[in-house]
Amino acid sequence: MDTKIKIYFPKESLCPDEPWIVFLNPILGKYKEKVWGHDEKQVEERTKNGQQLIESSWMIDCDFVVFPKFFKMDYLNEVKELSDKAKKKQKKVIVFYVSDISDDIKVDNILVFRISITDHNKDNEYCMPVFPWDVLYNNKLSLYSDIDTKKISVWYTGYSDFYNISSRVFYIGLQITRRIMEITWIRKIFYALHKERIYHILSTAWLGKYIRGKVIKEIEKCKSIKFDFIQRKWWYYIDTKGDARKQYLDNLNNNDFPLVIRWNGNASFRLFEVMSLWKIPIFIDTDCRMPFEDQIDYKSIFIRIPFHDIKNTEKYIHKFLTEKKWKLNDIQKEIRQIYLDHLSINGYFTTLIKSILMR
Repeated sequence: MDTKIKIYFPKESLCPDEPWIVFLNPILGKYKEKVWGHDEKQVEERTKNGQQLIESSWMIDCDFVVFPKFFKMDYLNEVKELSDKAKKKQKKVIVFYVSDISDDIKVDNILVFRISITDHNKDNEYCMPVFPWDVLYNNKLSLYSDIDTKKISVWYTGYSDFYNISSRVFYIGLQITRRIMEITWIRKIFYALHKERIYHILSTAWLGKYIRGKVIKEIEKCKSIKFDFIQRKWWYYIDTKGDARKQYLDNLNNNDFPLVIRWNGNASFRLFEVMSLWKIPIFIDTDCRMPFEDQIDYKSIFIRIPFHDIKNTEKYIHKFLTEKKWKLNDIQKEIRQIYLDHLSINGYFTTLIKSILMR
């Protein structure tokens, strides 16, 4: 394969009022409006620099076919048709699924790059990061100094459950509802009626809120941790004045270790903000897959705590700090470099092309 990969995408599938995937920016340019959840500066960098690695081609000559829109189940038939055409030319179709939903895309001959993965046994699925703002753009770098390993400060600011009896009952009901929809035809009805968002709310919404509440409740029992927790009953995007966002960033800057917990999808938006700011996360692992796990040793740079073992949070934290107390600044620098090289928009797509698509 050449130093560039040749891609084909059906231009007729593009909609003027719907953004194309950022992967195609070097060919199509930047979309006219801001793409939600994407750092604008990184989008511009990707648009300018990505031309070195990809170029447009006819299907017969391409290395891969790309579905140009952010996938949702409404587009399932479009993807099937594209896959059938590509299969006749012996080409694979690349699909980007940027959603909290972890449902299987039942189409053969595709490579799926997605945020939320629950099944680790699918050879055609790859984990991708979300692309939030590089927090270091507008904040000062803060390296750890004189960490008291016997009393560390742990930060959490965000939307979460307060984990009481009613929330547990609600969670059990949610899990039953979700399971019923998974094993019956109910889910197919939502997709057929183009009501994927409603299905998402019924099947996954509030799940992350409950998990966060449970984790916080357990960690508050730890005597060797100084807490700086602000639990909200609402999502900070509802705050039009920006006060909640400022509070979030101030607390992130002022504490040693950010607590990172999944949301409705089996992934975390804030993890990549934390990494952009050189912070070492306390990462609650709900059997998550991470981008480029075969290249990045996340266990060496995260305090990674299995969700099923959160009662032993202190043990995991102090084991990490005991082993790495004198290396914390080096780990911070490594985290920032990994973020830039592999998890920022330009870093991710560059690594994706070189390590997966070109191999």
